[in-house]
Amino acid sequence: MSRVSLAVIVFAALVNAVPSKAALFPTRLVSDLAEDDLTGSGFEPDSEARSVAGAAREDSLEVKVARQWREMAKRARRQAELLGGSQRDMLLDRAVEYEIRAKRLESGNKPS
Repeated sequence: MSRVSLAVIVFAALVNAVPSKAALFPTRLVSDLAEDDLTGSGFEPDSEARSVAGAAREDSLEVKVARQWREMAKRARRQAELLGGSQRDMLLDRAVEYEIRAKRLESGNKPS
């Protein structure tokens, strides 16, 4: 084996042993999961506190159902932002329908 080929092999082995820039300086993307996403941060409200808070309000059934219709309308509008075309129009129509149902419940009129 010649000295030149031996030098090339040694040089290639040294270059291969050096880690890449990404391995030396890792960067986190915005979409990466954090440890809190997997294990929880410890600041989440417990279910008992939520149920007690809901019981303390003592909303009537009509108010609770109207709130659910409004939340469904918000979800439909949020989803419509991601879609286009006829699907977007359909979701926006549903959101309007949900708002109408919520207003009917709040005003005390029974849906026909």
